Amino acid sequence: MHMLLVEDDDALSAAISAASAGWHLTESSTTGSVSPPPPTSVVTASSLAAGLGRLRDQRFDLVLTDVALGEDSGIDLVRHARQLEPSPVLVAISGEATAAQAFALAELGVRGYLAKPFDLHELRAMIETVLARPPDVEHRAMAQVGHRHIHAVQDEVKRAMLKRALQLDGWNISHTAKRLGVTRTAIQHMMDRFELPRTKPDSRP
Repeated sequence: MHMLLVEDDDALSAAISAASAGWHLTESSTTGSVSPPPPTSVVTASSLAAGLGRLRDQRFDLVLTDVALGEDSGIDLVRHARQLEPSPVLVAISGEATAAQAFALAELGVRGYLAKPFDLHELRAMIETVLARPPDVEHRAMAQVGHRHIHAVQDEVKRAMLKRALQLDGWNISHTAKRLGVTRTAIQHMMDRFELPRTKPDSRP
């Protein structure tokens, strides 16, 4: 698990970074491996600009961000991270998030939120809970009602699921078909329909 921590409180950032570097975290979709997951690697950033820079340079499995980053907002970081492919799991922490901010975080796909103050055991338990359950597709789909046609939403979900499965399986069509419970032919037809390459594309470092 490769984690980006964006926190402008240096003491809290150091404490979370030191503790989480020893955690063995894995997402539910990648469980089943015969070997245990490696220790979490942590990259830190102390501002929105630095966090955005880290996201441009590296791929992360998990992004943990404070909502208040000086005069900037972690929501802007979340909004950017959500556009990445594959999109990292998004988790937020805050001591002063408003109801409107909490709603915005949920709309953007943040899967976990923890209010300050908290201890590191609470943080780890929350992250493990988030990683153990699938994303809340229903909530995000409901937010589209009245804004997009149902078939457009269905296609978006199908494409996202297919692309994520292909990424998890190293673009092995047979393994992806097994993971999604369909035939190889169905996978190939969907790849053509959604204009996904038949071979694994180059990934960012």
